[in-house]
Parts: sequence; C-alpha cells; structure tokens
Amino acid sequence: MKLSACCLLLLLAASAAMAQPKRMLYTAKGEYLPGPAKLHPTNAKYHGFTDVQMNAMRMNMHNFMELIRKTPCLNPPKGYEVKVYAMVCSNGSCGVNTTTTGKKMMAGECDLLMREYTYTKTNPAPERAVEGPSIKVWFNDLSSWLNRGVYNEGGFQERAVVDEIAGCPVLEGGYLVITKNKKPLFVYVTKEDGLKMHIKELEEDIKKIKENQTSGSAYQQWMKTKDASLKDIKEGLDLYAQTNPEEAKVKWEKTKEYFAKQEQDLKKNEAKELEEHRKYLDGFIQRLQGFRDQLATMSTAEKNQPAINGAERKVIRPNPDFWDATKKPTDLQLVVIDLFHYDKDKYGYAHDLIREIRKTINIAELAASIK
Repeated sequence: MKLSACCLLLLLAASAAMAQPKRMLYTAKGEYLPGPAKLHPTNAKYHGFTDVQMNAMRMNMHNFMELIRKTPCLNPPKGYEVKVYAMVCSNGSCGVNTTTTGKKMMAGECDLLMREYTYTKTNPAPERAVEGPSIKVWFNDLSSWLNRGVYNEGGFQERAVVDEIAGCPVLEGGYLVITKNKKPLFVYVTKEDGLKMHIKELEEDIKKIKENQTSGSAYQQWMKTKDASLKDIKEGLDLYAQTNPEEAKVKWEKTKEYFAKQEQDLKKNEAKELEEHRKYLDGFIQRLQGFRDQLATMSTAEKNQPAINGAERKVIRPNPDFWDATKKPTDLQLVVIDLFHYDKDKYGYAHDLIREIRKTINIAELAASIK
C-alpha cells in the first residue's frame, strides 16, 4: 500500500509538472541598467578616502562596465534585464589591499545581474524573473574573490592557470585576471608561516579556554548564584502568598527540593567535569608544543618551502608588492572577472546569456583600458 501511495504521488507530481506551460524567452523586451550615479560613502570614508577619490573610482568602474556593455548580446540585451550593482570598500577590501608601504588601494566591486523576461502561449505578457545569476567584477581587489576559496595553513589554496585569453590568464575557478602589473598576484605561504599561524591560533585558544575555566565547574557557578536566586523566588512567592498562601507554600517547598536536587547532581558530576576540562586543555597544550617542536627542528631551507594544505596543494596569500605605489589609489591596476565561474552546462535562459557573453566579449579591449 505504501509503495502504491508513493507511486501515485510521483505520478501526480509529474502530471503537475507536465501541465505547467512552457515559458519562452520574450526577446522583444530587454534593458541594460548601468550602476548608480553615486556610491555609498561610509566604507570609503572610514578608510580615509575623499569624495573626489570615490567619484573617480566610480567613474573608472563605470567606464570599464560600459566596455562590457558593448558586448553584442548586451547592447541591448534582448529578452533580459541586465542590471549593474556597484560598491566600493565593501567587506573591508580597502583595508587589506595595501602596498608594502601601507598605501591603501581603493577596491570596488560590480555585479552584472541577469534576469530573463519570459511568456507563455496562454499569457503573452512578459514576466521578469525574480532572481538570476550574475557576473562579478572586482577592481583593485586581491582578497575578496580569493576568500571564496578554502582557507587553511595561513592562506588559500593556489589557483592554477587553466587558460589564457588575449594575454590574460584564467585561473582555476573561472577567474579572468586583467592587469598590466608584472609582479605576481600572490606569494607562497611558507611552512614557517603556516606553523607560526597554528601556534598563534592555539595560544589564543588556550588563553580563552583558561579564561572560561576560571569561572569554575558548573557546581561552583551554581553555588555562587544559588542564594540570590532563592531569595528572588522567595520574595515573589511571599507576594503571591498574600492571595494564595497554600499554593505559595507548595511552590516554595518544590523550589527548595529542585534546588537541593540540582546541587546534589552538580556536586556529584563535578570531579568528572573538572577532569574533562583538564583533558580538553591538555589536548590544546600538547598540540601547541608539537608545533613549537616542529618549528624548532626545521632547517632554514625547510622553513622557506611552500606550505602544503590537506589537499596536497601549495598555499598562497595576496602579494602586497603587487601594487604599484606610484599610481593613484583609484587607478585600475587589477580587474578580476568570474566570467567562467558557472558550469558550462548550467541550465536556464540567463545562463545562456552568460555563455553568449563568454563567446563574444572583447577581452583585449578590456585589457587595454586599464593602467
């Protein structure tokens, strides 16, 4: 019977799906909505940038996105609303993209959001999709897109170059990199760096554990507040007793019984709890000593070797020496586009548009536009 019911539900679901009218792309409608005329200033001002610099960065980002807009399938986008969202210094990006001298680069981000217009034979009025995929474009930002990766050993897994288009490398994960700077984007995290990171993290963990354990066992914490808690309850029940004396008396006796039982149980488990606390702390201390011993026995050559993560891949971090400090913070020195981030077989009209953009976008023109 259960199997028959499941089959019936599956048949009903399949019938409902088949009954849905096919939605077709409405190519007679489409628009490209450029980014805002002004950007929110709070984050940029926090990092010391002026309104003039913010406007200059907005224009640089806008001009670059207008070059993307020249792609035939976006000019105009037939059957799609393509909207640009722009922001600067989001997620602390202006604070981490700095030169070796401490000069901050003004980092920005644009999202090219694509939502299709569709219709059915029974309802010819076009409807715009509520959601859709986007192409992200990062400006002067070595960190935000890298943060999409797995962080361990003090850095991120190295991204191999998987392709090259118009002299621009495409990194693992589908990231197209456009820059004229000759220095590498990343440097390797050394084994010494990785071990020092582990040591620092464990030292901080041990400090927090010790601070938490200074409050004592659950029994000790209970005893510190027991009398005050009983007093508060007793005061409340005394007021209640003015109208319900018998019921208040019963509640007070039950309260004392509960507190006595709780105290007894906590006291009984205290020794086991403290032993577990000790073992927990000892585990961190032993791991810390292991990393310290490992670092102490390393040769200089071994310390300078690249750190390797659990996937047997080298570990990297942004290279602060990549930036040309002689240029303005708002000059576009680096643009990263997740143009090939989505799987090639991703389904949907908007993904069809992304595939067409990949085929026809003029990457050479984009590369020629930056400083």
